[in-house]
Amino acid sequence: MSQQVSAHITREQGNNGFFTGAHNFSFHDAQFNNYVTLSSGKDIKQKLREELKFVEDAGIDDDKICLPDTRRAIIKEITDWVQPKDDSKASRTYILYGEAGTGKSAIAHTVGKELQELQFLVGFFAFNRSMLESRTPSNALHTIAYTLGAGDHDFAEGLIQSFEEDPSISGSTSIQRQWEKLIVAPAQRVDPAKHVVIIFDALDESGPQMQDEPRDRLLSVLMSGKHDLPSNFWVFVTSRLENDIMAYLERFIYRDPLARVQKMTDIKGTDEDIYRFVVKKMSGGGGGLGILEESQCWSLATKAEGYFQWVSTVCKVLSGGGKGGLSVQTRFDEFMSTAPGSLHKTLTPLDRLYMTILEESFDQEAMERYREVMGLVLAAFEPLPRTSLKKLQIMGSHHHGIIRHREEKDTTLDAGSRDLP
Repeated sequence: MSQQVSAHITREQGNNGFFTGAHNFSFHDAQFNNYVTLSSGKDIKQKLREELKFVEDAGIDDDKICLPDTRRAIIKEITDWVQPKDDSKASRTYILYGEAGTGKSAIAHTVGKELQELQFLVGFFAFNRSMLESRTPSNALHTIAYTLGAGDHDFAEGLIQSFEEDPSISGSTSIQRQWEKLIVAPAQRVDPAKHVVIIFDALDESGPQMQDEPRDRLLSVLMSGKHDLPSNFWVFVTSRLENDIMAYLERFIYRDPLARVQKMTDIKGTDEDIYRFVVKKMSGGGGGLGILEESQCWSLATKAEGYFQWVSTVCKVLSGGGKGGLSVQTRFDEFMSTAPGSLHKTLTPLDRLYMTILEESFDQEAMERYREVMGLVLAAFEPLPRTSLKKLQIMGSHHHGIIRHREEKDTTLDAGSRDLP
């Protein structure tokens, strides 16, 4: 059955619409589609903001990049990987893994920043286990989609088409579906000459490692060996090697013999990089505080065994943190005895370091008194006023000093009246 639509169109402003100047015309057998017309980059970004859950502070952080002239070998390897000199079929996914504190995130942030300076289009998302509510796999895909759309008009148009074709995609909880609609589909529109890099930092902090949970789904997408992105797209991932990630990584390497996988402890030149860091912070000759001799800086660097976070924390404590009354040499010797290379069956190098610092910061006898007093507070069925707490202090007069100290320092025991809980 023929459909006829008659219209008389009058346009007083501009001539950039459809059928400009037309009048008294008919459509036969017409089929109409709705199109969202966005006239400017500002309109497009607003549309993307409305549809996508963009996490503001999960991107590249200049405060987290590597020190100048450090990690240059691995950074060059990664930046060369995304600039192939031929049309090789090498893997478009690069996995950098290692233990906490070895500098994975610093490398990720540095690579992202340097690629941006080279005019690459970079989508970056840093997971954080202390912000699990917002740093989710779903929000990661939304944030990267927004970043790529804000930086490339063609990708943005692809996103808008996805919203039109699948209006519920913004609220979907399916990682696979979001990956296909928010990343893969818009990617097909991007100019093949443009290099695009997607970076996921700290993938191990993306949620609980449970089967069929969002983290598991994201791992499946990224390490399937085939993520359907165009050849001008690369995916760079940093992570600790937890059980589920190890399992996916083994399958990833099996499926793709050319897979790019790098272990942090296998990176050459790490001791030299850490040495430069320590000299810069601690040696007078390196422009630092002049606290350590260069030979001590080298000893600290080699003892670190690749743990940038370990040596950074040691430098902070040697620079003035921790308990007073201990010489720099005493602290230095103590840290050297608990360095990553020392034997310990249960604690990681960072945990051993933090334990040493905490033990140094608190007097053992004072801690025992503190536990006795705070035990009364925490064990009480109902909040107790200070007068009652003092009556319960039957262990000795030394407890009164603790109560007075807590009255001055802690509002827990300061309710305005000694008889109020």
